[in-house]
Amino acid sequence: MGDGELRVKQKFAIAVDAPVYALASYGHSSLVFSFGHEISVRSLDWTSKKFVRVAQHELKSPCLRITTDAPYIYITTLMDSTVILTLHNGTLIRHFSDTGTRIGQAHLALLESQVLLVSDRARCVTGLWYPFDGPRGTSLQTVFEAELPSTIFQLRLATLRLPWRPRSALPGVHNIGNEGAEIIGCGLNGSLFQFLVLSEQAWRLLRFIQNLSVRNVTIHPFPEEDRVASHIEPQETSPRSKHVDGDALGRLVASGSATLREMLDAKPRSEINGKSVMDFNSAAARMRRFSTLVKELLGEESGDPVAAAMEYVEALLTPVI
Repeated sequence: MGDGELRVKQKFAIAVDAPVYALASYGHSSLVFSFGHEISVRSLDWTSKKFVRVAQHELKSPCLRITTDAPYIYITTLMDSTVILTLHNGTLIRHFSDTGTRIGQAHLALLESQVLLVSDRARCVTGLWYPFDGPRGTSLQTVFEAELPSTIFQLRLATLRLPWRPRSALPGVHNIGNEGAEIIGCGLNGSLFQFLVLSEQAWRLLRFIQNLSVRNVTIHPFPEEDRVASHIEPQETSPRSKHVDGDALGRLVASGSATLREMLDAKPRSEINGKSVMDFNSAAARMRRFSTLVKELLGEESGDPVAAAMEYVEALLTPVI
């Protein structure tokens, strides 16, 4: 305005009969918003200079967050988990929906991976896969799930790394579509979380290392019931088995590569403090399998598998701030 002051002037008003919980733009001149249990799409009529209703859809519970990437409208609800709507001929159609019921909190669409990250109030972050060409009514497929110390109330893509501390592209880390961006979560307890979406080869190697680490009381000084009783070889038993704990890997990095080598060379055990565990038949068999996993991810010319794996983990855990 010339005087250094910021002024806000109302140009449009849309009257609804319930509180508005979430709002997002859709296309060049439309809005998607929620009020009560309703989702409404309004489009600006350039002749009348008014927002006219295009479509409306009723949800089972209030909507907490809306994001859009036409033709998709991503919605997190309070009690009905996550749904993806599409607008077709003036009608909002439920195109994808979650198979479970979650007390929703936030979501983030990773378009390149066709994965929708969703957080809930049970302290979980879940990856839901959806096919772009899937038919209407398709169920979202749960591909991974992580239980965290805090509920994630916001998920965002952000570029936070300092210019002199860039992280080059690493094998096994999925492209999220925004160069230099990181997936950041804000916890209700004030903590910040960084998330990476991994390939199967990266998951297998990192989970193998994690399963070794949590059996080591120096690296994992927590109650015995937290120790892995299943085989060190990663098992796809449930979506939660696809979670790699960066804190566990960070404790190993702090301990050093000598600790990883000692664990790989150690004599196999069938129990730890009276609790049965599963292991390879020999230390040599364990090391062979580890070396195979390293080569599958990092290549045949990766050199010493222990040194290569530790270098990879350290690069992966480089903090964003």
